Amino acid sequence: RGAMLNGAAVSPRFRGRGVYRAMVAQRLELARAARVPGCVVWGGPMSAPILTRLGFETVGWRRFYVDLSTV
Repeated sequence: RGAMLNGAAVSPRFRGRGVYRAMVAQRLELARAARVPGCVVWGGPMSAPILTRLGFETVGWRRFYVDLSTV
């Protein structure tokens, strides 16, 4: 079984400093230490280059829809 890495975001004022990369890299290390056989992450266009450099491969995409009329 693999692990889903979920919920990583960086405030715009801290972007470009390696924070996101460090968060994902640390989570990968924890998964490897726990002998998790694989990890999955949902990433958008901003995250894609970072995730690719960390070894993730794009295998598909996901589209989200929102209805803000109930908020």
